[in-house]
Amino acid sequence: MVRLAASDQDALDGRIREAIDSHLIPGAVVVLGRADGLIFQRAYGLRETYPGPEPMTLDTIFDLASLTKPVVTAMAVMQLAQAGRLDLDAPVSRYLPEFAAHEKTATVRQLLLHVSGLPSVDPLSAYTGPRAADLARILALAPEAPAGTRYAYSDLGYIVLGALVEHVSGDSLADYARGHILGPLHMSSSAMGGVPGQDARVAPTEERDDLPIRNVVDDPRAYRLGGYAGNAGLFSSADDLARFCRMMLGQGELAGARLLSAASVAEMTEARDLPGHQRRGLGWDMDPDHASGLSAQAFGHGGYTGTWLYVDPAQDLFVVLLTNVVHGGQSGTLGALRRDVARVAVDALPRVAAPRQQPSPPVLCGVDLLEREGLHLLAPATPESTPASHEPPASTRLRVGLLTHGAARTRDGLRTVDLFVDSPAITLTRIFTPEHGMNVRHEGRVRDSSYRGVPITSLFGQRRAPTLDELSALDVLVVDLVDVGTRFYTYPSTLLATLQVAAQSHTRVVILDRPNPLGGESVEGPVSSPARRSFVNSFPLPVRHGMTLGELGRLFVSQLGLDVRLSVLGPTGWRRSMLWEQTGLAWTAPSPNLPTARAALLYAATGLVEGANVSVGRGTDTPFAVVGAPYLDGAALTARLEARQLPGVRFEAVRFRPRAAPHRGRPCRGVRLIVTDESAFLPVRTGFALLLALYAEAPRDFDLDATGGLVGDDTLLTKVREHTSLEDLVASWQANLAVFMSTRAQGMEEPSQRVDVPPSAPQ
Repeated sequence: MVRLAASDQDALDGRIREAIDSHLIPGAVVVLGRADGLIFQRAYGLRETYPGPEPMTLDTIFDLASLTKPVVTAMAVMQLAQAGRLDLDAPVSRYLPEFAAHEKTATVRQLLLHVSGLPSVDPLSAYTGPRAADLARILALAPEAPAGTRYAYSDLGYIVLGALVEHVSGDSLADYARGHILGPLHMSSSAMGGVPGQDARVAPTEERDDLPIRNVVDDPRAYRLGGYAGNAGLFSSADDLARFCRMMLGQGELAGARLLSAASVAEMTEARDLPGHQRRGLGWDMDPDHASGLSAQAFGHGGYTGTWLYVDPAQDLFVVLLTNVVHGGQSGTLGALRRDVARVAVDALPRVAAPRQQPSPPVLCGVDLLEREGLHLLAPATPESTPASHEPPASTRLRVGLLTHGAARTRDGLRTVDLFVDSPAITLTRIFTPEHGMNVRHEGRVRDSSYRGVPITSLFGQRRAPTLDELSALDVLVVDLVDVGTRFYTYPSTLLATLQVAAQSHTRVVILDRPNPLGGESVEGPVSSPARRSFVNSFPLPVRHGMTLGELGRLFVSQLGLDVRLSVLGPTGWRRSMLWEQTGLAWTAPSPNLPTARAALLYAATGLVEGANVSVGRGTDTPFAVVGAPYLDGAALTARLEARQLPGVRFEAVRFRPRAAPHRGRPCRGVRLIVTDESAFLPVRTGFALLLALYAEAPRDFDLDATGGLVGDDTLLTKVREHTSLEDLVASWQANLAVFMSTRAQGMEEPSQRVDVPPSAPQ
């Protein structure tokens, strides 16, 4: 850690100790830092003054109160908006119909900005429980002003936003925060509603029932709503909040974990002038005290209990000041202290040495390279080509087709389809979409439609490939799809069917490539047999093939002798050892039941048994992380799997009731898979261990034959019936896998050979 100069430390120490000596606060933890790490951290005074004194420590956990609003609630809303699962400018009633009561018209964005017209608070006596009833009452409240006409800082507005996150995501707010914010950032001392087992580290707040509140939310509304809500309930340490601040300074990314795209961070932290001379971002206060020295680009928030942080991108600085002022301090009088701490930090910056380390190049997908160079890059290089700086006349623009979906985006969050629709360099003639459609939310067949005036041909409707006429009408077909690295996912099959038609129409094809979310080194599982050829087994591949979609395209062309002019663009900066979380790219769900990259990793395991009469978690909050059925004994199944000591994963018995077939609405018993080490986890080996355990546990009830379509080799089902050991089962497919590995090399050219970019573009 680069440290502040001694004189700056002395100034900061003096100001905090002055606040303690004057009984303004009982104690504090201060952390200052930049995007690359911390420059100062220190604990002062006491975290508990009664019934007995207890010193403040660096690892003290605080009730963050209203810091919950930006760190969890607004962050969750922005993630869901970025993923296309909600629209910030849509009325809240689109998602929560009860909100339409009293003709409320407020949008999601207006709730984030505190201009929804809702009251700030409501009477505590109105909270009579249960939680669902209290939330329904809040949603149905009458507004105090028309939406957008008045600024009123509203706890109720953020309680509504918390309910919105739960409705759209299908997770509780606590589970969503753990899975999408706290977990990816390794904020291990943070949780909604209190941190289990950590009472001794938690700074107490006010009194409830004549005792200091500790590890239970102080906010009375969040308390009555079950311990947390969208307005309050997050507990965290200064070190964890520092990681969050570094992520915001890193434009949504920290140490390979990307929570938001840079574009979403910019939208979230853009200062907006609101009624009443207020300036706010989406979840953030954007009006720091001018005497603090923080710039006009700084954003932050405070909490009633005494917590506060500010992030200043213009000065590459963050300030975290955590106190429990409501426990033996003078609540509501911290403005001057916060300003002075920030001023010391700003003044100290010129005396903090800059780090000397070479950052790793960012991972750029094919669409990022295309956006950087311009869509004129799609035209063949000829002396007559239109210069990049000139817009070609409509009559000479390339007629482009695009096989894509809404999950395909630039690093900054722009949809590939919007980049193409808006480009003056080409004419987007037709869009093709794979399974799940443009909005990646459809299950089953998808109809033809249109997007922004461009016709969409569904390749998962009446047919599975473009027609010869459709491709013959194009100069080039561009493909940008988010694949998940598993053989039985249908996007590679859609690509193969499209390439076969392109070979007949002599249409040039450009694949905008992306990293394989399961990495590019590990290859696992049996190679599918010709007897099991289908839309989920369209080419002989192992379950986990370790190839990008562009590499698969090259392999299809070379192995099938297709006469296709195929180019592959990107990715750059990607190392084959990288799993998704290490790429720094935001995850946008490519299908309804893969909301996270972790779900995609588990899909390669539990997806193997999905064809049978077991639920793999579709219609639950954790798709592909649970497997169960009414006829199973979850404890016995878990014991079988735990006994195998599979690497990187553990198992626990679980009961759940799926909202989707099979077993919709029926109580199921089974097992939950908990990945403990992604790099060690072998999903396909785990999937076959699960297959063996299911058959051994319920040979009469479990429909083993129904798994054949995804297993892809009927000889393996015979071995399962014979209770072959897992080791022998894995050994049985090694010979075919070795043949595939030799074949695979034809699609595995070096990135410098695979990336077709102009000579001026760095590679």
